[in-house]
Amino acid sequence: MAKLLLKKSYLRKNLKEVNFKDLWGSFGIFTTMRVKGKPPKIILYNEHINNLIKSLSTYRLNQKKIKKRFNNIN
Repeated sequence: MAKLLLKKSYLRKNLKEVNFKDLWGSFGIFTTMRVKGKPPKIILYNEHINNLIKSLSTYRLNQKKIKKRFNNIN
């Protein structure tokens, strides 16, 4: 079984991808998603995104149309 670790970080203001920095010892919100199959598919994608948006809201980091913006990230 292959394990892929896709570490990506995005700027909050425009969701532009930036160099990844581990969150250990810092403040931030993250999620871990399982990828399976050929072609690769994220398992429970919508649930992950909904939980991530809920966490963003809890920490008052929510933005307008954030779910649509997440879905546009390649």
